[in-house]
Amino acid sequence: MSWSIVRKSLFLVFALLGFAHPAWANFQTLQPGLDYQEIPLENSGTTLHVLRIDLNHFTIKPIVVGSAGSTALTVKEMAGKAGAVAVINANFFDPDKKPLGLVLRDGKILNGFHATSWWASLLIKGNQARITKVFEKSKLSGYEQGIQAGPRLIVGGAPPKLKKEASPKSAIGIDKKGRVVLAATLGRVEISELAELLARPQSQGGLGLTQALNLDGGSSTQFFLHSGDMQVYLPGLTKVPVGLGVFPKNS
Repeated sequence: MSWSIVRKSLFLVFALLGFAHPAWANFQTLQPGLDYQEIPLENSGTTLHVLRIDLNHFTIKPIVVGSAGSTALTVKEMAGKAGAVAVINANFFDPDKKPLGLVLRDGKILNGFHATSWWASLLIKGNQARITKVFEKSKLSGYEQGIQAGPRLIVGGAPPKLKKEASPKSAIGIDKKGRVVLAATLGRVEISELAELLARPQSQGGLGLTQALNLDGGSSTQFFLHSGDMQVYLPGLTKVPVGLGVFPKNS
């Protein structure tokens, strides 16, 4: 049998298995260090919007709404005011739009920890990010940016046991190369389905994340991206007090 026939046969097998166009192959590079793609979620009938960020080229930091006349904004408004390339909603918040949980920006604690056992923190130092449980200020030494939310969607490369729940979702994760991934969908998705996709190996159509954290979802879920000719806006249903912004380094 010739090699050309073998290649065609292998392609057909992978196509039938649904792996002919794995998710990792569909990222569109918007600029160095910034990649975007959309992944259909067949079980939920919605689409997951994914932005992958290389921290060698970009920094990620909280955007906190000031006290000048309002306590909350849409992420699109935040991006415009702060000059961010992209923004996703971050912390949970109370009825008065006061953020719940840690907000750490440029090494300064703007909001303290929330003692919820199943929450965790995204922490960033230079070009490295991690997601971990931490509830003491002393543990933040050296970290520059951080927010707290929950639950964790991936721990050690695998989803933990999660309570069944479906709603619009937003999340942040880290892959094996240390790149940070933002993910959001306006349609309802079962939380376990989202976690499984985020953890699934890239060769099988997933994102291959090793860590991931659920952000405030439901009506708060929103995402904005503007890079070159690419603009994406998932507006959500309510304004939020804290977003996570993506900013070019050395700009």
